[in-house]
Amino acid sequence: QGAKLNRQIESAPPDKQAALRIQRDALTTEIALLQQKLSGLIDQYTAFTPVNVLGKAPVPESPAKPKLPLNIFLGLVGGLLLGFGIAAIAEYVDTRIRGTSDLTARLGVPVLGLIPRDEAASGALTLVAIDAPGSRTADAFRRLRTNFIAAATQARTKSIAITSIDHNDSPIELQANLAAALAEMGKRVVLVSTRRRHPALEELVGAPPGPGFLDAIAGTASLDQAICDTGIENLLLCRAGSASDGGAPFADRHVAAIPSARPHSLGSEGTARLIEELADRADFVLIDAPPLLADGDAASLARACDGVLAVVSPNATRAEIARSREQFERVRATVLGSVLVEPNQPVGKERHKPARSATAAEDGADRRMRVSSADRRRSMRLARASGSAEMGEKG
Repeated sequence: QGAKLNRQIESAPPDKQAALRIQRDALTTEIALLQQKLSGLIDQYTAFTPVNVLGKAPVPESPAKPKLPLNIFLGLVGGLLLGFGIAAIAEYVDTRIRGTSDLTARLGVPVLGLIPRDEAASGALTLVAIDAPGSRTADAFRRLRTNFIAAATQARTKSIAITSIDHNDSPIELQANLAAALAEMGKRVVLVSTRRRHPALEELVGAPPGPGFLDAIAGTASLDQAICDTGIENLLLCRAGSASDGGAPFADRHVAAIPSARPHSLGSEGTARLIEELADRADFVLIDAPPLLADGDAASLARACDGVLAVVSPNATRAEIARSREQFERVRATVLGSVLVEPNQPVGKERHKPARSATAAEDGADRRMRVSSADRRRSMRLARASGSAEMGEKG
């Protein structure tokens, strides 16, 4: 082809031969470059290893994703981790005690009893040990009585201050029912009320107004004048005192008429002397102490008495338990044990309703003859006093 192209250039007119020779040289150069590139591509192709087709890929019978077993395993692991995290957060946020074992570990003393309490009927104070002896609550108080006697005997204590760890009034009812259970067993018991503003013990047993424990501390009344009968055998009550209002009935008192400051504190030296005198007259002296963390007199009474019984509600926090333990250790009080009040127990009907009669007529008769426990005890006390007076006249 090159020779043929040269002949065509020579046969062309002389004025065009020079231009044709330039075009020939450009084409020759371009062809050489293309041949060089082609040679390089051929060398690259021959350098590759040949690929052999071994077989056709099978069509999958199940989807590659999602992987159900793996997802189930990961879900279980994630659920466990999430559950542990939520439990840890709840444990950190909710600082209430977790039952008897937690209370024993944190307070450092055994739990002597579990007392069921119906929150719906908690506003009415009753002597369950006397008025409903067959109820679950009465059984709980009898179990508490057994453990209490064992602990008091081991510690050789006769005067016991009963106080609450948190701010609640459950020790009032607990103290009265424990005293009634002890009296039922034949133990001579003296209940000591220290709440002049709220004389719940006096109202519970139907005690008449008069001088009391605080008046005996002040020296304005004797201990014999402060003690009154409760209408329950072996059980006496030492009233808180009514010197501030001249002995007016409890129902007629007005809180504003009672001075807020107590001139004669329960932490005075006369308190311990009176407690010892009461202990000489009875087998057990149960003193209604204010809440431990709310009133400094509670620590004073704990120091003046032989022992302490701590009442704990389920709402008590671990911080309150720790502070109470520090307070007991600071005053060197002998803590016999604790009592845990159980909430929301179905015992309200047992405690506040009599047994169902067989007929409607008997129900009506029961309702007509039923009187309050306080009135019944007051009537028994008056009848006993009248009988003693008649015997004195005959003598």
